[in-house]
Amino acid sequence: MKIASVSIKNFRGYSDQVDVKIGDLTAFIGKNDAGKSTVLDALDIFLNDGKVEKDDVNKKMKAAGDVETVIRVRFADLPVKVDLDAGNETTLKDEYLLNGNGELEVVKRYTDGGKAKIFIAACHPQQEDCKDLLLKKNADLKKEVEKLGLECDKTKN
Repeated sequence: MKIASVSIKNFRGYSDQVDVKIGDLTAFIGKNDAGKSTVLDALDIFLNDGKVEKDDVNKKMKAAGDVETVIRVRFADLPVKVDLDAGNETTLKDEYLLNGNGELEVVKRYTDGGKAKIFIAACHPQQEDCKDLLLKKNADLKKEVEKLGLECDKTKN
């Protein structure tokens, strides 16, 4: 698994969202104070569970009332199989954890600095029967499987 791109919004000198593609070799070249280190600092905060400080919020956006900093990282070259629950192998695609480009996209939102709220940006089924699957407890999911008459090993989560 490797980082394919990073997006930063409302962080230091970046008010609007900026997307940076990451390749096998990525170099940041620019004048002083162009924002090169800001991209690396955002990645460091994202990957090491750091905090966005109140002073990191873009001053112009903060004055306009927008205090939410967003850092998104998209991952490619994902593992074929993952073990999410004690020996039950699956794929990230089968678990609806991939975005429209087939990448794992993790979003961290920081409100006026502080710790992150973490989300996965993914394509999830839009059918009426599926809209609240992620909110259901295991027992409710088993009832849904029974109601729909689906083939499923009911001994596993």
